[in-house]
Amino acid sequence: LTMSLPPDPRVDGDPEYNREEIITAVTEFYKSLARLPYIELADILIPPPDGWPHITEEKFAALRKNHEVIELIRHLPYMNMSRHEYMIAPDTYPIDYRGKGFNEGEVSEESAGRAIPPGLEVPEWVVPLTYGSRDGTYLMLDTTDGMSSSFSS
Repeated sequence: LTMSLPPDPRVDGDPEYNREEIITAVTEFYKSLARLPYIELADILIPPPDGWPHITEEKFAALRKNHEVIELIRHLPYMNMSRHEYMIAPDTYPIDYRGKGFNEGEVSEESAGRAIPPGLEVPEWVVPLTYGSRDGTYLMLDTTDGMSSSFSS
């Protein structure tokens, strides 16, 4: 007996994941926020051509993410959260995978802190792009089909 799920009503046809499109969308979103009097353009950090060098499968092994997730977060732009924790939606903050908790030694679930939704088992092909505090939201990107979903703790 096999079961198939109905088509996802959010998209026409089969959804597709494209790393470059995700990177471009995040970059453009951050740049649009910098046009507002809130986020400094200098706080949008663009990765080097080969990606952030310290984001590797070995270093991030404890997070149990697949190769595609690591490649995506290695090449994403990030907001510098060291001077100011930018809120991009109510009680919702971008995760900086090159920042504090991720850039010293091996990454663990404990050092990753708020990047892992409490009490939720996140599949290896899904990556949280934001975290929520109080009433905020975790935006979760599925790298198998490019769809995102939200999780509130």
